[in-house]
This record gives sequence, structure tokens and C-alpha cells, in this order.
Amino acid sequence: MNTRRITVELLALLLIFIVCVQLGFYELFSNYREYDDEGLFMLSNKLYLDGYIPYSEITWIFGPLQLAAVKFVHGWCEIPISNSSVRFLTLAHWLLLACVGYWLVRRFTGSWLWSASAFVLIFLYPRSLVNEPGHPQVLVAILALLIPLIGCWYDARGGRLPWVVLGAVAAAIINVKINAGAFCVAAVLVVLLSPSRLKAKFYPLCAIVVVASMLLPVLLMYPLISIENCLYFAIIVGFSTASFALVVSFKSQAGELLNHNVVALVTGFTAVSLFALGFAAAEGASPLDILLSLMRLSNSQVEFFHFFRDYSLAQVFVAGLSLVMALVAVTVRNSTIVGCILWFSRGIFLVGVIYALVIDGPANSQALIAYATPWCWVAAFKTSNDAVPLGRMLLVAIAVWMPLLAYPIPGTQLYFGGLFVLTASIVCAADASAVLNARFNGSSIFLREKLLPVSLVVAVTTLLLSLHGTAKKQYANYQPLRLAGTEFIKIEPGRAKLYRELVQSLNGADVVLTNSRFNSLYFWTGAHVPSPGFLSQYPLRHATPEQQQWGKAGVLNASRPMLVIKKSGLVESDPDGTNWIELHFEISEEIGPYTVMKKRLTVSDSTQRLRY
Repeated sequence: MNTRRITVELLALLLIFIVCVQLGFYELFSNYREYDDEGLFMLSNKLYLDGYIPYSEITWIFGPLQLAAVKFVHGWCEIPISNSSVRFLTLAHWLLLACVGYWLVRRFTGSWLWSASAFVLIFLYPRSLVNEPGHPQVLVAILALLIPLIGCWYDARGGRLPWVVLGAVAAAIINVKINAGAFCVAAVLVVLLSPSRLKAKFYPLCAIVVVASMLLPVLLMYPLISIENCLYFAIIVGFSTASFALVVSFKSQAGELLNHNVVALVTGFTAVSLFALGFAAAEGASPLDILLSLMRLSNSQVEFFHFFRDYSLAQVFVAGLSLVMALVAVTVRNSTIVGCILWFSRGIFLVGVIYALVIDGPANSQALIAYATPWCWVAAFKTSNDAVPLGRMLLVAIAVWMPLLAYPIPGTQLYFGGLFVLTASIVCAADASAVLNARFNGSSIFLREKLLPVSLVVAVTTLLLSLHGTAKKQYANYQPLRLAGTEFIKIEPGRAKLYRELVQSLNGADVVLTNSRFNSLYFWTGAHVPSPGFLSQYPLRHATPEQQQWGKAGVLNASRPMLVIKKSGLVESDPDGTNWIELHFEISEEIGPYTVMKKRLTVSDSTQRLRY
């Protein structure tokens, strides 16, 4: 019987995995976004592998450990840099993320049904990554999910090795994507440095931790706090982090554990950090260049706070109510009252998650943050009177802190912030189901133990199959792009024809400059970027005067430079740049929304050989 059950579980999981592989392929290979972050990452990686020094000669927007990852994958393993290869790598990371989520929920629940549901939901929720293949945020999400898994490891076996690994993983995150790493480290430190609830002399420190957790999101968003949506977001997240800080201060024993393992934690963190910095130094990058480059990029992108969705005072009020409920849950000694508070909070938490996913729509990455994150603290409690294990504390800590990925850009990164909230909600639902099982002993085993998880598995599997059918049909109806490195990629027939015509018009160009971040053009045409130092997400807007001079020199010194100007959409306002273009270039061809320009032959300025 046990063998039969295991066989059924494995077959079910295998079928789910196969469907997810196919869905991921169809969605990744039937999509191309013109803001082209994909091309940006590809171009940065190529220039780095071509020998240019990151952070100084080329713009590198990620941490030094990402350099080692690129060198390993595309250098030592010799996987080519192309749109197709990057998408296959993204699919592999996507599936690995879901597998880690499955493993984590399995450790918390012991149920393959809850875990299978987690696999599907964790796979489906961050589907925005299909818009940005090659972005290391998927790797960051995988590493962040490993943090509570390491906590479970310690809860089960103890020892110092989990602390070494925890420090190493935290360092890996901060050395891949610095903002995500900083928030992960902050979350871990709130858990590990919180005093035991049994020591009244630490109550002032608890108050400081709670107040600091509440104020940090507001301070972080301060440059544009006058924007209403930004202010409401900061308050909601501040209430969320403060609620968790209350719970961890009164319920966690991690602070006492840290006293005996701080050396192991620091050892792991230091080892990985030194490796990352050492590797970057070996590649020619200095720590100062790294620091200045990342700071400059963060400061230049604060303006994107306008990406925030609408938040309301009602959502702020509900988040404040959550803070009050958390305070009552950790300070009241009456177990009956605490139990009622926890049931009330679990209900609001799960309803908030369902509303965000079903009613408000998964396309809104900020819905989970508004409706569910403030109540995420309740997932730390399995029962009303237990000391919360380290694994649970770390899961909830990451869940309430990762929404701060809104800084410096509240874009698709917020999907990965909400991902941890979603994971915590599955654990919370399993807890509620376990309590209900104990109260309905007179009913059948299926009703007591299987009804809720089976219903969830059926629901998410139905959704998965529906999305799979839609994506398969779309892929079949699209047209192959048929450009260099785009094997298996299909998009809308009109756009495919447009891009092929655009690439044909650039035939023979040795250098191409585009104002619309169309970085994949360099791979489709074989042309070069005007200057490695000119590379950026928004070249004209973010380039320094020196970088702009390098870019102009690279264009004018080329034998056959060409410009691609998009007449609408993401076009920077740059009067000086426009005047320079009109002086040195003339229109060659109009292709859809793009104007292709070639260098004038009769302008004396064009004969000057500029140096960079």
C-alpha cells in the first residue's frame, strides 16, 4: 500500500512537472518585450566576456558574484549568449524555483498535496519573468527560499553547519543583487538578533526593533514620499515589518541560538563575500568602482516610484489593524483569546491572498502586498502557545521584508516579493487544516485530512492546464522570428515581419545606436555598441557627459554607423542629443515606428575623428 501511494505521488508530480515545462517553454518562446531588458543583460554579459572591465568600462547593474555566474555559464561551459539560450536557462531557473518551494512546503507540512499545490502556484505566480529572460532575480528568489529551508535544517538537526551555510547564502544574495541582499540580510538579522521574550530587561530593545522596522520603509521611500501611492505603500510595508518584529521579539528563541553560532554565521558570509570581491578584482574591477557604480544606478532610478499601483487609506487601516492584532497575540497570556486572534488573523490573511490572486488578478504584482503582507506574521504560529521554530521565523521574515524590492524600481521585482507571501499563505492554510482535523475526529479521514489540500490541488491543476492550453495555441498561431539566435522563438506575425525588415535595413552597419533600449539588435545584426561605457537601460537619460562623449565618438569614428530612432514609446527627451543627430545623420528609411538613419557625407564635423 505504501509503495502504491508513493508511486501515485511520483506520477502525479511528474505529470505536473512536465506540464509546467511545456507551459514555461510556450510562454518564454512566444514573447518579446521592446523595453528589452533581455538584450541589456545579454549585451552586458557579452561585453564582459569580450574583455571589458565591469563597473568601469561597462555598466554592470548587478553584484560581483553575478560575474562569476556569467563566466561559469557562458565562458567555461561555453553556452552561447543568444535569445534562445538565455530563455532555456531562465526556464531551468524557473523550474528550480518551484522545486525549492515544493521542498520547503514539504518540510513544513509533511504533505505532498500541499507541496504540489505550492509547486504549481510558485511556478505560475512570477510569470512576469517571461518578459525579462536572463534577469538574475530568479536566482535571487531561489537563494532567498533556501534561507527558511536552512532554518528547517537547523530545527531538525542543530549544529553549526547550517549557520555557515546561512551566512554563505545571505552573502551570495547580496553579491548578486545588492538591494535584495540587503533586505534579506535585514530580515535574517531581525530574527537572529531579537532577544528572548523571557528576558524583560530586553523590552526596550524590542521596542527599538519594532519602531525601526516600521520607519525603515518610510525612510527608504523618502525621496518621493510626497507621492500618495508611495506613502501608502511605505506605511503598509512598515506595519507589516513592525508586526513581524513584535512576533519575533516575543516568540523567537533565535537570539539565544545566535550567541553560540555567530562565528559560523560570519565565517560563511565572509567566505562568499571575499570570493565574490576577489573574483571581481581578478577581472579588473575595484571595490570602489563597484560601490560607485551601484550607488549611481540606484540614485538614477528612484524616479520610477511612479510605477506604484493605487493604494488606499482603507488598506492602510487594515494593515494598522494587523499590527494591533499582532501586539495582542504576543502580549496577552489568555490562550483562548490568543487562539481567537490567530484564527481571525489567519482568516483575513488567506482571504487577502485569495482576493489578490482571483479578484484583483495576478497581473497586479502589488495586490498581495496590499491585501496579505500585513497579516503574514500569523504564519509564524503553528499553534497559539508554541515557541516559533527558526525555519518559520525566517520564512515570514523574508516574506515581509522582500516587498521592499520596490526600491529602487517597483516593477516586476515585486512579483518575487509577493512570492514569499504566497508561500507563507500555503503553510498557514496547512496549519489551519491541521487544527480543523483535530476538531472533527468523528468525520471521515478524507474530510478531516484530505478535503482542503485535494481541493487546492484540483483548483491549481485546472488553472495550470487552462493556461497550458492557451499558451500552446498562442505559440502555434505565432510566426517564427527567424533572426540570429532566435531559434524556437515565435511572436505576432506583424511584429516578426517588422523586426526582420528593421534588421535587413541595418545590413552592413558596423555600429548601431538606438534610443529605445533595443539591445537585441546588436545580436540580430552583428553590429557593435558605440562604446562599452555608453551601455545603459536608458542610454541618453542615464549616461554621464563623459559616457555620452564616448558614445558619440564611437558612432562618428565608425565606418558605417547607423541610428535607430523610435518615434513613440520609450524615447528620452534630450534636445542636445536631437541636435547632434540632426547635424550628423540623415534619414535612410522609415520602418513602422522606427526611423533608420545613416551618417551624412557632407558635414565637416563628421570628418573629425573623436577619441574615447
